[in-house]
Amino acid sequence: ISSCSTYKKVAYFQDIDEIKDIKNYSSYEPKIKKNDLLSIFVYAPDKEVVTPYNLGGNNDIIPYLVDINGYINFPILGKLHVEGLTLRELSESLTAAISKGVKNPIINVSLKNAKITVLGEVGAPGTYSLTDERTTILQALSMAGDLTLGSKRSNILLIRENNGSFEQVRIDLRKSDILSSPYY
Repeated sequence: ISSCSTYKKVAYFQDIDEIKDIKNYSSYEPKIKKNDLLSIFVYAPDKEVVTPYNLGGNNDIIPYLVDINGYINFPILGKLHVEGLTLRELSESLTAAISKGVKNPIINVSLKNAKITVLGEVGAPGTYSLTDERTTILQALSMAGDLTLGSKRSNILLIRENNGSFEQVRIDLRKSDILSSPYY
């Protein structure tokens, strides 16, 4: 049996046994930014009372586009500045405002246009829609069919937008230190 690729080139996290402490970045929450599409649905025991807050009715929710200045136009409450808030913070803010006129409202806020693009030596390069608020680099690679045997796991380029500018970092997936990195 022979192979074109060696274990040293192909295996992920080759030094995992040496790592004692892996930091957990699970508390990361993405912030709302310009051009995001937000799905906002208001629930309450009395459905008639919350109908005016739900664009498109109960079956077909119309997303809210965060405009160039960071605002959405929300029914009854008017123009709201949402840029820079997390989805949880927006939900809490809307709950507080709507609670003044609605008993026990529940606000569901989600991001509708979160996407990633995976290019290069992967099984299925392309753009993928995200369903979670937080997607790891391993999940992104899995969506794209994993790295091919010929890819360089020691030279993965991650590019992401952060506060209006692009940041880039090289990642070595053969080493487990990525697990405790904010780029994970």
